[in-house]
Parts: sequence; C-alpha cells; structure tokens
Amino acid sequence: MRCVLKYVRRAVCVGGLAGMVLAWGCSHEETSNTQEVQPPPKAVAADPKPAPQSAAPDGYKHIVFAYPSGDPATSVVILEKLIPAQVSVGQSFSYTLKLTNKSELCLDEVEISDVVPANFKVTKTDPSSETMEKTLTWHIDRVNPREVRNYTVTGTAVDGSSIVQPAIRLTHTLPDTAMICDEIPMHVTITNTGTGAAQNVKINDTLPAGLTTASGNSNLSWDIGTLAPGQAKESTVVLKASKTGSYESMGLATGDGELKSDAKASVKVVQPVLTIEESGTKTVYADRSFSRKIVVTNKGDAVAMNTMLTSKLPANTSLADNPNQGSGGDSGTLTWSLGDLAPGASKEVTFAMNATAFGEYTDNATAQAKCASAVMQSATTIVRGIPAILLEVVDVNDPIRVGNQETYMITVTNQGTAADSDIKIHCTLDDSMEFVSAAGDSGNGEAKADGVEFPVLQTLAPKAKATFKVVVKAVKVDDARFKVSLTTAQLKRPVEETEATNFYE
Repeated sequence: MRCVLKYVRRAVCVGGLAGMVLAWGCSHEETSNTQEVQPPPKAVAADPKPAPQSAAPDGYKHIVFAYPSGDPATSVVILEKLIPAQVSVGQSFSYTLKLTNKSELCLDEVEISDVVPANFKVTKTDPSSETMEKTLTWHIDRVNPREVRNYTVTGTAVDGSSIVQPAIRLTHTLPDTAMICDEIPMHVTITNTGTGAAQNVKINDTLPAGLTTASGNSNLSWDIGTLAPGQAKESTVVLKASKTGSYESMGLATGDGELKSDAKASVKVVQPVLTIEESGTKTVYADRSFSRKIVVTNKGDAVAMNTMLTSKLPANTSLADNPNQGSGGDSGTLTWSLGDLAPGASKEVTFAMNATAFGEYTDNATAQAKCASAVMQSATTIVRGIPAILLEVVDVNDPIRVGNQETYMITVTNQGTAADSDIKIHCTLDDSMEFVSAAGDSGNGEAKADGVEFPVLQTLAPKAKATFKVVVKAVKVDDARFKVSLTTAQLKRPVEETEATNFYE
C-alpha cells in the first residue's frame, strides 16, 4: 500500500504547526478545504539532523514517510511503519506506526489514518482508534516538539493473494530390515513446502516398545524454529532394538498457524538363531576309535554370517580322522569356518578320536555367528576294556600210587584290558579221589556233595592272577579226571578245564 501525507489547517498555534492530517492512503491528494503548509524556515534551520531511521529486524519491512520534503533529512515530521514481511493465513501478528516531530515547534490537531488491506482482520489497536470500514484513524490534539508517539495494530491474516501460506512436510526413513545387533539409523526431514516462513516448528516422535535410542530414550523431540520457504532440515538418530519384530515409528511436526504434518516409517528387526546337535559313539572298547557328528542349523529369520564351529577335544584323546579339515586339532580344539548360513540352512562336520585310557570322554562343541547367540552341545563316549580270563589246571605229581595224595593247582589269569568280577570256581572229583583240603586267593574251598567249591573272588584286575589249590587222596587205581568249572560276571557261560591223572598200585 502507499502512504499519503496531508494536513488540514484548523487553528494557529503560536510558534507551531497546526491542523495536520497524516494518512496511509492509496494516492497523494488535497481536499478543497486543504492547502499545503510549509514549515517556517527557522524550524528547518533549527533542526539540521537527519530523521531517525530504525533498523528493521529480520523478517520485517520498514516504510518511512517524510513531510514536507519527502526526504527524512530535510523534513520535520516523520511517519514510520514496521510490518512483518510475510504472514501466514490464520496467524495473529502486530505492526507499529511511529510518529516523530523533529522540530522545535508543536503540532496541533494531528490526524493519522491507516487503510488496512481487505485480507487483514483488525482485533486491537493501542491506543484505540476510530474504525470506519478498513480505515483506522487516530486524532491527536498536540504533538510536542521532539516528541515520538507509537501506535500498535494487532490482527489476523485471512485469505487473499497478498498473504503467504507456509506448509510443512515431515518424512521419516528407516531401513526395511535391520539385524538386532546393528545400529538402526532413522532419518528425519522437515521441509517447508509453502510460500511463507514456517514459525516455531517442532517435531515429536514416540518410539514403539522395544525400540530406543542408543542412550535408552523412547521420546524424541526436535526444536526446528523457523523454516524459510523451500528450506529443509534433516536429522539422523541411531536406534537400537531389544528384540526382533516389526516396528513402526510415528512422528508429528507442528508450527504456528496450525501447521501440522505427520509421518511414519517401519523396520523389521531380524536375527539368526543357531542350533547345534552333536552325536557319536556311546560306548567303545579300548584300542578302537570313536566318532562325532555335529550339525549346525540356522533357525532364525536372518543370514548367520561368518558362522564358526569349535569342538574342544577331551584330555587323553587324539584325533583319529578329520574328513572336514577342522583346524587346530593338535592344540586340543578343532575349528571349522562354516561361512554364511541362510535361514533354514544346515552344515554338518564329522571327525573321530582315539582314547589312551578307559573312562568317559566328553567333548564340547560351540557354534556362533554375527548377531547370533552362541550355542553349545556335548557328547560323551564311554571307553571300556575287555576282560579275558584264562583258566589253567595242573596236577603236581602225576602218576601217583594209590594211597598217596595229589595236588591240583588252579590258576586264573585276566589277560584282558578290563577287570572281571564275581569269579566262581567249582571242582568235580572222580570217585577214585578223596577230598583232603582246598585253599585259594578267595579263601578255603569247601567239600560239597558234587565236588569242591571256593568262595567267590570279587574282582580280578587286568593282567592279574589268582591261584587255588586242591589236595585229594588216590583211593583206587584209575585213569582219573579232575574237572574245574569257572564263571565270571563277564563270562556268563562256564569255562571248563580237565586234568587227567594216573592212579596206580
């Protein structure tokens, strides 16, 4: 709009200017009862200083009207208007009018008029003005020399081509998928897509349960401030997930003038889940190798990258066979690099060991991969020895005359690699023999109706021997037979040995 400065003479003020009308209008005009008044020369001469020029703050327009010359440096009355350069539809704002009397003279019956645009709704003036249609008027009885007066107009911008319209658009960006052990970047962008500055812009985002920032926050906020038309501001925040699943982030941006924009983004958090199964020989006898089979499976929903498998060999064992080329067996631990396992994929390895002693042998296998929890499984093999019992029976004095005594020596030897137990010995005598005595490592033998029986020998270690002695008397001429029967815990069927002796007259 254009300002027109005019006055009307109504009275004479000694030493001053009288009857001025200062108006914001649409043209320069004089009414039929008005005339242009030049200030006295002494007023101009008395005030050679330039008119005050207020610097306009950022975002404001500064309009200056000077009377009578149009040049603030040589005029005596200055009227300034400070108004926002841009305003938004629906936004309440204020502008100011500043009247300055530069001269040493008083101004009487001054009138200021301001014509507001059609798309501006006035809500308040300070001081109060007269309002007629779209014209605001202030009547001032006197403006003293060097006096400055301020007038404030407050209102709201409504529709119209001269009003700018800011608009904001919020966008959130998350990766489609992310591993649970990785950082998840969320990019937030706010853009002013409108035609005016967006004021007091703020963004708020509440993260879903299970998703936080690296420091544990779930409520995010950004104070953006002012966005110029077309301006965008970006921010990136790093998130962490506490569990797998699908997450959706919802953000809301707001600004003055009821500006609003929401956005959402989603991410699926995945994780490989390893399982391990180990099997092998349950029982093996000494001097024989025993095997292991290990199967690693990815039962998760993400690739198990850089999968590694290790198996710690038991003490007193050595590697017998390693077809899958596991490394490091000499150090007591076998290691295999299984590479990447897709969801549902499996890999299998096998190897074999030898044991240097009897007993239980347990090896522990562990599988691990990026973002996957390590899993462990073990397998146990019992290495046993084999008892091997040798029974020997010898007569000491063969042949022997009737009436004399014969001694039979019984030797039981464990030639195996494991102990045997519950060793029982039973001797059968021919009718040409008469029992005299019996003694052995398990105790004295006892004559029974069907022969001689020794107490049970509880155990016989590998390579150990037990001896027994039976003395009989030859009672008649005979090609006699002395029979021994042996059973053990290992030998369920009897082992029998017979010794022939010649009884003569």
